[in-house]
Amino acid sequence: MTSGFDIPWLSESAIRKRAAAFLAEAHPAGDIPVPIESIVERAGVDIVPIPGLHTNYDVDGFTSGDGQTIYVDARVSEEVETRYRFTLAHEMGHIILHQSLLNQTRTQFSSLAAWVEFLRHIPEPLRGRAEWQAYAFAGLILVPTNYLIAEHSNVLPQIKELLTQAVAQGASIAEAKGFAWDELAARLAGPFLVSRDVVLKRLQSEGLTADGFGTP
Repeated sequence: MTSGFDIPWLSESAIRKRAAAFLAEAHPAGDIPVPIESIVERAGVDIVPIPGLHTNYDVDGFTSGDGQTIYVDARVSEEVETRYRFTLAHEMGHIILHQSLLNQTRTQFSSLAAWVEFLRHIPEPLRGRAEWQAYAFAGLILVPTNYLIAEHSNVLPQIKELLTQAVAQGASIAEAKGFAWDELAARLAGPFLVSRDVVLKRLQSEGLTADGFGTP
């Protein structure tokens, strides 16, 4: 059932443009943390928590075939705010970037379970391509580049001071590097309401470092 469609390759530059256009329309105020739940609801997309979704299907969320509903694991939506926010942004990435796939497959499945199984068994490299594109889109809308650069500049002097202290107390360069990235990610994650991993990937994609130690 996965033959007959393709997921076109999108460059990072193309995804950046799509994310910027989406934010400009959906969140013109441009402040952080980006109110992704409100954005999804204003777009006319329903958010439906499902108990046991992750346990039963090993996914935090997925989008319906008509692109009108995002299903989210109930525990994630209730207890893990950063994962919930990223799941919504990730699924909006699929809705924005992969509407052609949704349109081609929306009438093939008569049950929720069948649709989830179809999504989980999309073959590589198509699945990996789609997931990378949606992940990149989500990171860009939850951690907008202009705010990331500004927050990085604000925090970096503090990280440099901590590094100086760590080295003075005998930390190796490798230890100091790991410490620097942990501290940088921890301090930046809060303002954006995302996980440390999301921040680290965004720093890497923008070429932002922890005082010259290179990307993580």
